[in-house]
Amino acid sequence: MAKGLKREKRKLFITEAVMLDRTQLIRLCGLVVLLSLATTAWSDTMTGVSSKASQGSNDSVLWSQLGADATVLAASAKATSGAGVAVNVAFAGANSLASAVCAAAPTCSWSGTGFASGDRIIWTADAAASGNGPVSLSFGTSVSGAGALIQADEPGQFTALIQAFNGSTLLGSFSVTSNATGDAVYVGILDQTGANITSVTFSLTACGTADASCVRSDFGLDTVFLNVGSGSGTTVSLTPTSLNFGAVAVGVTSAVQRVTLKNTGTAALAISSIAITGTNSTEFIKTATTCGASLAVKAACTISVDFKPAATGARAAVISIIDNGSGSPQQVPLSGTGTTVKFAPASLSFGDVALGVSSVKTITLTNIATTALSITAIAITGTNAADFTQTHTCGASLAAGAKCTFSITFTPLVIGTRSASLSVADSAAGSPQLIPLKGVGTTAKLAPTSLNFGSVTVGTTTAAKLITLTNIGTTALTITSITITGAAAGDFSQTHTCGASLAAGANCTISVQFKPTVAGNRGAAIRVTDNAAGSPQQVPVSGKGI
Repeated sequence: MAKGLKREKRKLFITEAVMLDRTQLIRLCGLVVLLSLATTAWSDTMTGVSSKASQGSNDSVLWSQLGADATVLAASAKATSGAGVAVNVAFAGANSLASAVCAAAPTCSWSGTGFASGDRIIWTADAAASGNGPVSLSFGTSVSGAGALIQADEPGQFTALIQAFNGSTLLGSFSVTSNATGDAVYVGILDQTGANITSVTFSLTACGTADASCVRSDFGLDTVFLNVGSGSGTTVSLTPTSLNFGAVAVGVTSAVQRVTLKNTGTAALAISSIAITGTNSTEFIKTATTCGASLAVKAACTISVDFKPAATGARAAVISIIDNGSGSPQQVPLSGTGTTVKFAPASLSFGDVALGVSSVKTITLTNIATTALSITAIAITGTNAADFTQTHTCGASLAAGAKCTFSITFTPLVIGTRSASLSVADSAAGSPQLIPLKGVGTTAKLAPTSLNFGSVTVGTTTAAKLITLTNIGTTALTITSITITGAAAGDFSQTHTCGASLAAGANCTISVQFKPTVAGNRGAAIRVTDNAAGSPQQVPVSGKGI
């Protein structure tokens, strides 16, 4: 089989489904889009779409529910959408597969360009590598739109077709032709007049211009996205449309991620419930929400979620929002991977660092598995990788329960926010693990970058410690304010020699004293608000009352 696709039908790695927004994976270059509407008495206005974003779906049918990777299917199967729509799936014959997409073969059944690693697809190849397409989906509840990524099994340009029906009446059809390579394309259709679609059929009408052995009935069909409700529009928007938590150690809680729900309609949105549902729903936790029972027109609220995997491998669930908006319940796919490598901290933020100045922080890697971890590569990757460097104590193998450390140095090359990732490729699930790195290059240099007054008797004022603010920019620095913030701000005081403006190359000093009001650790920060990048800049200050 050509085109870099590698299939193994019996020795296959089981991979959980991951619902993702695929639009960034589709190469639209070279697509030929054709819309043909049925010549019938039906008055619907049908519109073809070639991306999930333009479809505006609010529901989906995940193929993971049909079984584990490489499950052999009969000539028909039953499924249910995330919103509860009953779906009957029919093929031209038996022995199609519910398959996982792999980042690299031969760990599971399908790999190739277009689909995302971890996706579940319907692969219409039978045991003889011929095909069982087309694939038809009949809906227990009429929908107003449907679409999916599709890819021919053989290389070369192909044409994908979706047909929409109401009963036996063809409402319309839409076709998309891929680029010459044969990368996956998105093909979908919308009924602008309402939910009148009772079934859709996906097929190939041409394929394999680079391979004479192409079989039009042999293709891969990814998650089918649906528009459920009275029409294709919706009164709410969700940003982002999915959350991916990446690789997180089993039993460790990730950083919180948030989804913003906005009422884009013309009347108040009544929210009945917000819940996390799906295969691994207990591993994704809704930690907070600012959404109440009603959301005013044009208003927005947030839903906060974190991820605590209970097992290794891909994990998935959805945020389900029930409201009075069309398309309810709206869903936000959640995904993450449970792994046996633990990074602490899970991300690094260097704050504000003056241009050309270096700041160093450490990350500890712990192997929480019961067997040794093989480490194959360690690198800094990402947009501003040149601003970060790393050294480490990790060898090619890390024993069960053992640790090693990474020293990450941030030296900003230009002004502004700089970001990259520490990438660790290893034998654990979710490899390569990516640890986000972030810092801000600024022309306001503060030295030292922190102050510690040690142990001080409660009620006693220490001698002053100095912070020097230097303008390393080429223009004057405008200083708006210098204050103390934080939980124990009242235990620290400051005076300074800085005026409202600091000339290029000039410096001023901030004198800080500590007078603990109670026993215990006390902390705050000197905060400088100015017109330099990264403002306000902060210097942590600490001490202990005794």
